[in-house]
Amino acid sequence: MRIFCFIFFIFNLSVSYAQKATLTDASEFNIRRDDFYILGKWKNWTAVYLRNGNEYKMLCFDQQGHKVKQFVLNELQDECEEVRLTPSGESISISWEKIEQKKKTVYVSRLDENGRMQPAKEVFSVPHGNFRRINLEYGVSPDKNYQVVFCESREDDMHVLKACILDAEMGVKKNVEQKISEKDFTLTEKVFISNSGHVYLLASETPNQKGALEGLRVLSCKNAEQSFMSYEIPLNKHHVSQIQLCQDPQNANLYICGYYGDGKYSSPKGLFFSVFNEEQQAPTISHFTPIAMQVTGYKADLRDMKIKHVSIKKDGGIELAAERTYQNIRTLVSQNPAMTTSMVPMPESTRSVNEFYYDEIAVFNLKMDGTLLWNQVILKEQMTTEDAGIYSSFGLMEYPKGKIFVFNDFSSKKSRLIAAYLSAKGDHQMKELPVSNVDSDWDLLPRSSIQTGKTEIWIPALQKGYICFLKLAY
Repeated sequence: MRIFCFIFFIFNLSVSYAQKATLTDASEFNIRRDDFYILGKWKNWTAVYLRNGNEYKMLCFDQQGHKVKQFVLNELQDECEEVRLTPSGESISISWEKIEQKKKTVYVSRLDENGRMQPAKEVFSVPHGNFRRINLEYGVSPDKNYQVVFCESREDDMHVLKACILDAEMGVKKNVEQKISEKDFTLTEKVFISNSGHVYLLASETPNQKGALEGLRVLSCKNAEQSFMSYEIPLNKHHVSQIQLCQDPQNANLYICGYYGDGKYSSPKGLFFSVFNEEQQAPTISHFTPIAMQVTGYKADLRDMKIKHVSIKKDGGIELAAERTYQNIRTLVSQNPAMTTSMVPMPESTRSVNEFYYDEIAVFNLKMDGTLLWNQVILKEQMTTEDAGIYSSFGLMEYPKGKIFVFNDFSSKKSRLIAAYLSAKGDHQMKELPVSNVDSDWDLLPRSSIQTGKTEIWIPALQKGYICFLKLAY
């Protein structure tokens, strides 16, 4: 009976996860100079942002992968930075940075339903020069109805916080400027805006350049307020690291997740998550769950495990996916080829090789009370050199019955595309995806993929001088 159930499970899983692969039309692309990202669904198309040199445009593909529309973003000229396009209803919201006259300025516009780009308008600016460089942080609410531009600067032992909140029409809803004593906290680089329009920052009572954080705090600026309020997150004398923010809109909760340990520089002992109620503006619970990794022949702990994705479950628990990744710099020594009759040794030459490792994926499923329901390890080994790992790591599609992790396998001469199917109960199966219509000259980038529908994912593919996209529909 058990054998029959197992065979039935495997057959049902294989049928449920059958997929159709479609390769889109290609566009010119220079990997050293150009930029791209997938926006997702807009109208009946899938939209992609593409920059070729100083030409900025948005491409639209139909269900068959044909390029049916191209919109030139004519308000973006010369050198623009941090170009961000966000589908919002029937329009596309656009923001970008420009450095001019010793200022960093944020401009916004919209692409209306007819593809016309509205005149640009300035919404935010900060001083920016050779001796004063400020990085801006951005956030978009999960429902795409709010956006925030944020920066922090220092002035006379004070933190100067500046934030601009934009609505779905890219209109300025409010500006916030606030000074807080530098002794009170150190900001992390996390900024989040919820579907309610509340802006959240994470701060620590100790510097956070190295090691874990202690004295974790949430700085909250409600939709109707003009300043940030500080709320302490209970840590029970623990230190936390790799903090992630995500929202449970149905219950108006903000989730703060990460690792916890006993010291600032100690290895993580387990998983941490805290729930912050948006209506009450207060943390409600904090959980600390010890974890022991079970990977044969490797470090059996959470070191090198980078948190890549957090999902909020219907029961209030979380499902967290982490990947073991690290970089190694290796020095190669070789002798210069030369002919000589002397006894003088040949001069040696050295060069450094940057190696990028992306190995197993660990998935942890926690109940609402913080106890571990199940965990699963998806084995993979990826190592590349001098490419910043752009062809490694994985893409993720959240499926109604679980999750699908898609990644390249480099163990043979020809790269293979592998899918790991993980059910909501922790059962998993791995198989090679039969994408025979993808020419071997195309190199897939699963880590840059985007889920574009309930059962659809788009994966970028590069070839010398060109880019296209592989659509997988389940």
